[in-house]
Amino acid sequence: MPYIAAVGKAILIFFLLLFIMRVIGKAGFAKLSPSDATLILIIAAVIGTPLVKPGHPLSYTLLVLGTVVILQFIFSRLSLVDKLRPWLESKPTVIILDGKISFENMKNNQFDMDQLLSALRLRGIRSINEVELGTLEPSGQFSVMKNSNISEHLLEEDSTCKQLKEEALKQFQSQGLNMKPRNQQDKPLDS
Repeated sequence: MPYIAAVGKAILIFFLLLFIMRVIGKAGFAKLSPSDATLILIIAAVIGTPLVKPGHPLSYTLLVLGTVVILQFIFSRLSLVDKLRPWLESKPTVIILDGKISFENMKNNQFDMDQLLSALRLRGIRSINEVELGTLEPSGQFSVMKNSNISEHLLEEDSTCKQLKEEALKQFQSQGLNMKPRNQQDKPLDS
């Protein structure tokens, strides 16, 4: 009899997990944030308990799972609010700007040179000088804008990209790298 109950719990939890995965959605898995990864670990821990402890009530497991899913739903909705997003989600980190690498940003994000070179090779980049802007995204992926593929007009209109470049310039200068963006070689940074 305990074997039948264990199989029944496993089947019920399996379908419950499928439902949770549908609620999170495909986009949630494409870019796992720290909160998403935490959710997955909590779900795994909560689900494992009734499977290995036959006397553990399934109702407690369902209550905890429901609470965690509701918290994740609230958290994901709050992250859509512009004013709350900076507090709830991490920002992209500039690793390469105008062909210059920020080793400090790499160190702060535990992103090593092998990972950087691999990300560049996967994008067909042979030289760091080909990179206008290389950022480590909140999802952990590395995004690259090549010099030859970039439109200055597009960059100027893209406020996120412009803000990233300005922040990176300030940060690079504070690290002792005296540099200006290519399109502003003779202009002050404030203009």
